[in-house]
Amino acid sequence: MSVTVTSPTVTDLAYLARLMRPDEIEQYMAGTGAAEYDPDEAARLFVATPGPAFLIVGDDGLPAVAGGFFRVRPGVWEGWQAGTVDGWAKHWRAISRITRRLNDQMLARPDVHRLQLIALAGRDKTFEWYERALGYAHEAVLRRYCANGSDAVMFVRIKPVQED
Repeated sequence: MSVTVTSPTVTDLAYLARLMRPDEIEQYMAGTGAAEYDPDEAARLFVATPGPAFLIVGDDGLPAVAGGFFRVRPGVWEGWQAGTVDGWAKHWRAISRITRRLNDQMLARPDVHRLQLIALAGRDKTFEWYERALGYAHEAVLRRYCANGSDAVMFVRIKPVQED
């Protein structure tokens, strides 16, 4: 199965928000404090997120996953991603390979020294993917970090310090 990498459109992000994986919906709700999931509101948030973004489209022409990075402060960027159950089931290998490559490229930029991912505590399968497929390291549990009071977990990739 082949995939294509491109830039996401508003339509792509709305599609992904409507069909987002249940664990990603749970994380979205914990992070935003929403009482119930509204895919229109999620799509608006994805569209409004500044920074570089990508879309992986399956050989069926449907969006499988979108993601990107937003700047937290100079040198520090945080990643985000949203995908469908079907997209992950069909294209997980390609999603992993492409996401790793995009993370590597991001960390290689001269204006980046730290990449971070924050995820709702308990997403152990996701955490394993962050570490094994993407090369992130577990950094900390962020107690009561989410808007709903849930714990989150921080994963990082750090650019090595260059000695002059």
